[in-house]
Amino acid sequence: MGRGLQQPTSVVRDGRGYLELGRQLLPPIEVEGGETIGWRSADYPARAWALWEVSREERWRELAAVWEPVVRHLAEALCLLEDTADEGDAYLRLRAKDEISGPWLTVLRAITGEEDPGEVPNYPVGVSCRIFRDQVRI
Repeated sequence: MGRGLQQPTSVVRDGRGYLELGRQLLPPIEVEGGETIGWRSADYPARAWALWEVSREERWRELAAVWEPVVRHLAEALCLLEDTADEGDAYLRLRAKDEISGPWLTVLRAITGEEDPGEVPNYPVGVSCRIFRDQVRI
């Protein structure tokens, strides 16, 4: 069984200095032998649930419950950035970045419980790139 959540003391950055958002939102779970299960592991939610069952610390239940929506939401942003880079349209790329720093981030904060779900945009997650493409082609 794991020993606990490794709480970051500050913003988690990679070796290049960029924010490591996945690790910030879903910190590594320390397991036997000093090893860790990172947020990219499909075992992450099962380990978090198991820790919750032992400790009854609410944070473990929350992490297990939001793991999949957070990972999907992060993947959506990466796909949007990749797709807009492939288009070769600087305006489309800037709009994608604006979306990620605005409505996309609002949805992420609602998923993680940091923001009121009532503030989430009315269009379903996953349509951002299509909306941008339709607007650019008009």
